[in-house]
Amino acid sequence: MKSTSNVQPTEITPDFGSMKSGKIDLLIHWDIVEKSGTTPDNQAYTYWEYQEERIRVDVPSTSQADIQEYIAANTDRYLRLVGANAPSDLQWKNDIELALLDLAGA
Repeated sequence: MKSTSNVQPTEITPDFGSMKSGKIDLLIHWDIVEKSGTTPDNQAYTYWEYQEERIRVDVPSTSQADIQEYIAANTDRYLRLVGANAPSDLQWKNDIELALLDLAGA
């Protein structure tokens, strides 16, 4: 779902208020683009446009610090669940491109 906000979103935001029975909702954000707009009285402002999905996942603990650590360790998996490119996917593509350029002698 396409969303906008005047607050820059993080890739994954846990909804701690939704935690129940070892599960929590995560808001997944990707394709985050910073944009500029103008109010009716010609004041400039910044906003962000992005894709957003909510998923429900199992968590290993009720501790917010443990959950944040668990989310960080599983970021690629959660992004792939919603169809977004994961950071390791992008790194892999860059590595392949550089290897091909190196083989081509460029």
